[in-house]
Amino acid sequence: MPLDYSKWDKLELSDDEDFECHPNVDKASMVRWRQSEIHRQRHARKVKLECLSHETQINTQAQSALQTLLDSQDALSKCRHLVGVAKTWDKELTEAYYKRLEMDWDARWGPVQPDVFVEGRVEFSELFGGVLEKLEGGDVQSVVEGAVARIRERQKLVDDVVRREEEEAKKKVTVDDLKEGFNKTVMSKKTVKPNEKQTVIETIHTPGNGAGASHVQSNPPPPPPSEEDDEEADRITYPPAEAFSKISTMEQSFAFLLQNPTLVSQRYSDMILAEAFRKQMDGQDKEARQCVQQALLLQYCALLGGDGVRLFFTRLSSPNHTASTMFHKDVLETYTRIQTRVQTLLAEQSATQAAERAALEQRLASCTRPDGTYFLPISEDASEEERERSRVFGELAPEFQKALLLQDVDLINGFLSSVGREEGERVVRLCSGVGLLDLEEEEEEGDS
Repeated sequence: MPLDYSKWDKLELSDDEDFECHPNVDKASMVRWRQSEIHRQRHARKVKLECLSHETQINTQAQSALQTLLDSQDALSKCRHLVGVAKTWDKELTEAYYKRLEMDWDARWGPVQPDVFVEGRVEFSELFGGVLEKLEGGDVQSVVEGAVARIRERQKLVDDVVRREEEEAKKKVTVDDLKEGFNKTVMSKKTVKPNEKQTVIETIHTPGNGAGASHVQSNPPPPPPSEEDDEEADRITYPPAEAFSKISTMEQSFAFLLQNPTLVSQRYSDMILAEAFRKQMDGQDKEARQCVQQALLLQYCALLGGDGVRLFFTRLSSPNHTASTMFHKDVLETYTRIQTRVQTLLAEQSATQAAERAALEQRLASCTRPDGTYFLPISEDASEEERERSRVFGELAPEFQKALLLQDVDLINGFLSSVGREEGERVVRLCSGVGLLDLEEEEEEGDS
């Protein structure tokens, strides 16, 4: 079956050397001339489309402004004001066009060449000045309609030119048309065991008061696991990679990679990206973006093969190469994705904590009598065990009852520490016997 290469017909390479050239013409010079001309045409077309889009917006505003004259009781006063606005529009369009045209203009292209069609736009100060003169002795309706018709005629020409320029741009596939089709970052983390919705109270008294320290657990869900649980998975374990992630300049990065070529791999790139995610979670925005830049440097160099480091940094330093623009755009987009993901995670975490706290507050309110005391509600057909639990709860101190209802570990520990060791252990045994607390005995070091 013959291969179909037609999909490459629209591909335009500015440095393509596969063309016929007159024997008396230096082919290398011809290639450079063609490359310069192609880049100039692309730049001019891009600027032209941007400025015509800007002109379209101003044309729409001008038509709306003219329509307001029909509804104004003092059309002359209104039009005098619009003359000043029109001068602002003219200045804005002119300055924006020349500023954009001169931006990225290559000296090899010669002097800046403005586009005749772009410069042939409607002069709004002249248009509104003419409207003002005609309003003094003419019909407002006819004067406004004439001015609007002139703008619409110009806008019709603008639309036709934009359509032709866009069609011309689509005839060739250039580097500006390249888009990222697929991107996936995998960050491995340790598997977190499912929580059993139990809050751990480490001690019931100050350490060192004797053996037999108790490990008490109540039934509320714990707070969301902190990122310290996954700290080892996020940390950079290879010292050169950690050092590279902290470099901020391209010159230092280039020198460092020449000394440590083993860093140029997807493995260390992913490791530094994971570090960027962790730093963003910690609120270190500047450090996170720096890690993203360093991680993508490794990716780009790895994609270019064995001599990718020298090749990529040479392209970065070249003033006419698009590598620098593409790279920094990729850095910004990657960092923005990480930033958005972190914001979502933090918002979800905050919402979960708020919902849990609200549920506990609601539970406390439902277990509070009008006089401010607390009780543990039970149903009429409650079992003997549930009745005993409610009875024991009623005998506890009010501050301890509140701590149990709120499932606040700090309040529980604070109360148990305040009543002394013996009384604290008695309360713990009493509560654990009816299921208000879960007691786990931990052997002290040295016990057999």
